Amino acid sequence: FKTACMSVKGSRCIFPFLYKGKEYTECTLYQASGGNPWCATALKADGNMQSWSACVKDVCLPDATAVGGPHDKCVPSTSTEGKGWCATAVGEDGFFTTMDFCSDPNCVPTPPTTTTTTTTSTTVTTTTVTTTKTTA
Repeated sequence: FKTACMSVKGSRCIFPFLYKGKEYTECTLYQASGGNPWCATALKADGNMQSWSACVKDVCLPDATAVGGPHDKCVPSTSTEGKGWCATAVGEDGFFTTMDFCSDPNCVPTPPTTTTTTTTSTTVTTTTVTTTKTTA
C-alpha cells in the first residue's frame, strides 16, 4: 500500500492550499479546533481551501506532499515513537483508505480472514403407493 497525508474523514490532504492569504504545505495548527492540526480536503479554483478536516498525525510524513511506499508491513508512526500502523483497506490507486495501529511497528499485518460458507441442499423424494384390495 502507498501512504499520503490523510484526514480523519478518510480523504487525502491537498497541498499546497491557501487559507486567509497564506500558503500551507503541511497540516497546520492555525485556528485549529481542539489543538488538532488540519488540512484542506478540497480546493476552490483559485487554490483556496474549500473544505477541511483534521489530519491523521500518525500517517502524515514530515514532507506532507510526499507519497510513501509501497509498504508490505506496518509503518512506524510519524508522531508516536514505538507505535506503528498499517492499511486495513486499499483503494484502486494503491493508497490506503482505512488504517489501524500495530503493537509492533515492524510487524507484518495479518491478512484479513475470509469465511467460506457452504450450503448443501438435500432433495427427498417420497413415493406413495396406494393398494386397492378387491374381494369377491
